[in-house]
Amino acid sequence: MMRFQRVGEHRAVPWRNGAGVTMEIVVGGDPLDWDWRLSLATVAGDGPFSAFPEVVRQLVVVDGIGMVLTVDGIDVACRPDAVVVFDGGAVTSGRLVDGPVRDLNLMVRRGRASVRLSVVTGPAAVAGAVAAVALTRAHAAATDLGPYDALLDLGGAAVECGTGKLAFVIAGPGIAA
Repeated sequence: MMRFQRVGEHRAVPWRNGAGVTMEIVVGGDPLDWDWRLSLATVAGDGPFSAFPEVVRQLVVVDGIGMVLTVDGIDVACRPDAVVVFDGGAVTSGRLVDGPVRDLNLMVRRGRASVRLSVVTGPAAVAGAVAAVALTRAHAAATDLGPYDALLDLGGAAVECGTGKLAFVIAGPGIAA
């Protein structure tokens, strides 16, 4: 059954490297040994990313101009609404383009789940959704959402997105984990 979670209900979790805090929105599987995890973080300065070996990371800038990731020595531009995929075990650092950014981060353990992150602006129908996060004020699944509110436990259903911009975690083929 679908669950609504306000932004203030997301769980604060310290970054592995101690340099910040992420707001954990939802995990797939066991909360202590998740198959996938969706979180929201503010990146206020340049610096290293936490290492997550055996994890595929999917990151999208949802607020701010952007940042450049250096992943194992290769620069990757992260722009608003564009999902970037990289190896969570790679040596990664971020450099802000013009001030802080907020990003949505989907981490998927290799071989344990097949989910992907997608940004959608309504009106649209999204099939296979397991979770959704409003990036602006939005209306989806007959629910009014404020920025960063979430719809959880969608069970792979088709979700009607009426207005606004949302990020969806979609189950099924896509990112090989």
